[in-house]
Amino acid sequence: MSVSSATRRKITAAGLAVLIDSGYAAFTQQLVAERAKISLGNLTYHFATKSILLDAIIVDWFEQWQQSFNIALHAKTEHVPGIDEFIDWVMDSALTDNNIRLFRELWAISNNDVKLETMLHVLYDQAVDFVLAAFAVSDLDRNDENLRNLIYVLACVSEGAAAVWINAPGSKANPDIIKHHVRTLFGPAFKQALCSATVKKNTQSTPT
Repeated sequence: MSVSSATRRKITAAGLAVLIDSGYAAFTQQLVAERAKISLGNLTYHFATKSILLDAIIVDWFEQWQQSFNIALHAKTEHVPGIDEFIDWVMDSALTDNNIRLFRELWAISNNDVKLETMLHVLYDQAVDFVLAAFAVSDLDRNDENLRNLIYVLACVSEGAAAVWINAPGSKANPDIIKHHVRTLFGPAFKQALCSATVKKNTQSTPT
């Protein structure tokens, strides 16, 4: 990694920490520079505006999410990840303090930032593609509407659980019970959709 790339990563890591710890209302390039222990001029050389810096923070965070997914579920085995393990990882990831705060901030910002809202939706689409690739779904079947929307359902449930869990420890929501219900309700539907995608692929490849 070049010195310039290392500096950019250092800045985005500091920016992510500031966004999580202080929220976007207090998020400034000066505060990020102080967190990264560099000059404001050095920061603005790499990221001229607050908006450009925020975009880079989100892209870097998404790359870290992909790496975490691979390490936890995919890179340790030559086989596709298990569905229950996948569900647990998504739920556990969503319920970390950092991600609870981060998603709350990002969606709040996107209410008044069309560019960020569009970017988030693009990243969600890319995340769905990434998950389906991990489950060895063919390129053609990754466009299956039912299969894709099932993963969006899991995203809705995990982020909804995170929103409820913001109020912990006062909340009566129990993440273990929530995960059990998600495995019970989502798991079979996702497994069936994966099997249907395989059937479609085999059918379409069979000469008529």
